[in-house]
Amino acid sequence: MGDLGLKTHAERSFGYLLRERGYTCSESTPCRVRYESRTVFVELVFDGDRSFELGLLVGKGDAWFSIDEILRFRGAPDAASFSLIQITTTLAMARWVQKLADALRTYGSDLIAGNSTSFADLADCRRKEARTYALRENLRAARANADAAWRRKDYATVVKALKPLRAALTAAEVGKLEYAESRCRK
Repeated sequence: MGDLGLKTHAERSFGYLLRERGYTCSESTPCRVRYESRTVFVELVFDGDRSFELGLLVGKGDAWFSIDEILRFRGAPDAASFSLIQITTTLAMARWVQKLADALRTYGSDLIAGNSTSFADLADCRRKEARTYALRENLRAARANADAAWRRKDYATVVKALKPLRAALTAAEVGKLEYAESRCRK
């Protein structure tokens, strides 16, 4: 896909980083525009060759966060719409780059100012989201295994699947687990 104007639109929409926040533009290509302060970077990335996804990253040191993570952390009502943004026209590029700039200004001003506490809080939120996701996936797999084993009356497998996740089970699943445990003791 040809150049959709990322550089031009970023210059217009993210210029406040240069004028008001003392950032410099360290890279500007049709697929990447990067702004840096002494401690923080803000980077627009566009994959114009494969997925046509546009993203915004904010980082400090080794830690970087996507705009949708920042918006979820801040409780922004439209956070989900900032994930997997696909751009195929110059008009869409202009619109989304402006939306990204506005969202960053509204929800990430402390991050672009380099507030270490905000970055630490965001990292903690990421860890919590990762744990929640892992638990959800473990529960999904355990429930599928337990259900199949239940139908076969393989109570030992039901116990093996559900017992490690007992604290996260529904009341009905705890009942099923307890029944399976009682059957294994006989």
